[in-house]
Amino acid sequence: MEEEINSLMDNIQELSENIENMIASSESLEEIISDSINECLCDFDIHLKNGLVLAPRKHMRLLSPDKSKVLICYGGLRVDGTALVVQTRISCWEAIANYQTKEEAIAALQKVNNAIKENMDYFEL
Repeated sequence: MEEEINSLMDNIQELSENIENMIASSESLEEIISDSINECLCDFDIHLKNGLVLAPRKHMRLLSPDKSKVLICYGGLRVDGTALVVQTRISCWEAIANYQTKEEAIAALQKVNNAIKENMDYFEL
């Protein structure tokens, strides 16, 4: 029993140190909280009183067509003009690719949505 308690205390200490390191190295506490909430809720359906069920999508990594950036997409995608915009956190959206026409952006959006439906972890535009 004493060995298990010591092991648990070590795990708690390590977790505490990891959190302190994350806070020290992060740009903002809001990022840490947002990312933590996303991670905690990504496996649970949320049942609303009116009967609707919100099922969070699994996050995936998206590589831009020019291979200049990889963004983690938490399920939110939209087309803004000719840009494909990705939800990287609860309240943060970032353009991952710009296209010549809105139709090309919509086609890219459909490809990413199909990849999400297939439970892909990684997708290259």
